[in-house]
Amino acid sequence: GRENLPEPRVFLPPVLLGRENLPEPREKILFVGNHAIWGVDVPLFLHCLYRQDKVFPRPLGSHAWFAAPIVNEIVEAIVGAVDGTEHNCDLL
Repeated sequence: GRENLPEPRVFLPPVLLGRENLPEPREKILFVGNHAIWGVDVPLFLHCLYRQDKVFPRPLGSHAWFAAPIVNEIVEAIVGAVDGTEHNCDLL
């Protein structure tokens, strides 16, 4: 069954390219992903970037995520995302 399958990272280990282009100091970084659907790459990206460089960027999330009950709390609390409203973009 599925419970016996290894994690996808075993077959497809994530590789972060271009980390040397991150600004110094790495205190305030806004991450805006360019992904196709759902942003499923974001948690893996955040995990890898933190593990390798001790950088935890604040993702700018689609306002649709913040409009959904419960999901908005998860996106904000666990991923640390900022609601991608026009107002918040102006503030950032």
